[in-house]
Amino acid sequence: MKTARPGGNSGNLLTVLALAVAFWFAAGPANAETYTLRVDGLACPFCSYGIEKQLRKLAGVNEVITNIKNGTIQVKTDTGNKLSKVELEAAVKRSGFTLRSVN
Repeated sequence: MKTARPGGNSGNLLTVLALAVAFWFAAGPANAETYTLRVDGLACPFCSYGIEKQLRKLAGVNEVITNIKNGTIQVKTDTGNKLSKVELEAAVKRSGFTLRSVN
C-alpha cells in the first residue's frame, strides 16, 4: 500500500509551470507589432546592414530580419510600441533606399 508524501505532486506542478512558460515564450509577447517592408534596391548584405542600422534606431524596435532574396525586411517591436509608415519610410530613406510598401 502506498502512502501519500508531503509535496509528492511537486514534480507535476513544475512540469505544468515549465510548459506554461514555454508556450508563453513561443507565442511571443501579446501586443508586439511586426512590419514587413519591401525596399527597392536591397541587393547585398552591405545594403541590408545600412537599413537595419537605421531601423534599429527607432524607439521600440527589438528585431530586424532582412531577406535579400525577396527584398523584404521584417521589423518587430516591443509590446505596446507601434511604428508609423512615416517613421519607417524616413529610416529607410536615411539609409539611401526607397520604401516600396509596408504590411
